[in-house]
Amino acid sequence: MTRVPMGSSLQDVDWNKTLTSRYEIINQGLSAERIAENWGFTRRQLDEFSLETIIVHLKLKKKDDWIKKSCH
Repeated sequence: MTRVPMGSSLQDVDWNKTLTSRYEIINQGLSAERIAENWGFTRRQLDEFSLETIIVHLKLKKKDDWIKKSCH
């Protein structure tokens, strides 16, 4: 997760007023903490789940790359 605020690369751009009137725009780290609290998870549980999904993705990508190389 990053602590870089959404839209930080858009320094001179105004956020859509409809969007900002409905939602608080915060960084992903704070967002994850709020989601964890809202749904009864700890931040650690979410971080562990995130790591697991990354590992699965990398394994699948490696397998896919191997298949592509084997078929050519």
